[in-house]
Amino acid sequence: MTRSSGSTKEAVVPIGVVLLTIGAIVTGTAVAVWLLIPLTAPYALPELIPLAAVPTLTPTPPADAALLSEDERLILLPETPLDAIPLRFDLPSEASADAAPTALFARQPGQPLRLIIPSLSVNAPIYKVGLEKAGQGDEIYYQWAVPAAYAAGWHGDSALLGQPGNTVLNGHHNIYGQIFRNLVDVEVGAEMVLEDLQGSYQYRIVQKQILAEQGQPLTIRAANARWIEPTGDERVTIVTCWPMTGNSHRLIVVAVPAQ
Repeated sequence: MTRSSGSTKEAVVPIGVVLLTIGAIVTGTAVAVWLLIPLTAPYALPELIPLAAVPTLTPTPPADAALLSEDERLILLPETPLDAIPLRFDLPSEASADAAPTALFARQPGQPLRLIIPSLSVNAPIYKVGLEKAGQGDEIYYQWAVPAAYAAGWHGDSALLGQPGNTVLNGHHNIYGQIFRNLVDVEVGAEMVLEDLQGSYQYRIVQKQILAEQGQPLTIRAANARWIEPTGDERVTIVTCWPMTGNSHRLIVVAVPAQ
């Protein structure tokens, strides 16, 4: 008698189908995660300070609009003139301070005459500056002039050194010697020295802010300018533009007496 042995056929799945299935699962998972996670703005501002163990300073609230006279001047933060921004940033690190006009710089007791920021290797003269008319049509406003030299400008109506109030300085960041080229890198707690005819004053930097300015409505720009208004405490406020390749924002640095 002949025995016949039966054979069972097993299904074999090609390796290509297995790989395609795994790839589909991985791709689907990645897409699901991508849809659930919010995107980050590609041009977000760098994370700045002032999360440090120092008091956060805020500008003095503006005066009641009802109390302002009709001819009250709208004063905004200084800026780098658009036609002055060079196409190449290979200017010398220091321009001659003698190139700046001297007729406007009458000295008085307590007037800041020199700025020293050791951590940034800044050691420069300070010149007194005034307001310049800007804008057109119904949008007329005033801005503070900025020295066309390796120098800081002292807003002539701001506080004198050693007195309660806001001593305001400005300067260029990418032209005319670039005095504040690296100001954005200054750290909270860094030392700063201001000198007048009688001596020097020690300060400590406590706050740093970057504010959107260019192309903003006048209401926003006026709010930014509150940082240069008079204050009840003694402080120094430095204003320059940012970033290095333009002047779309304003960089604000605040310091208080070291003691």
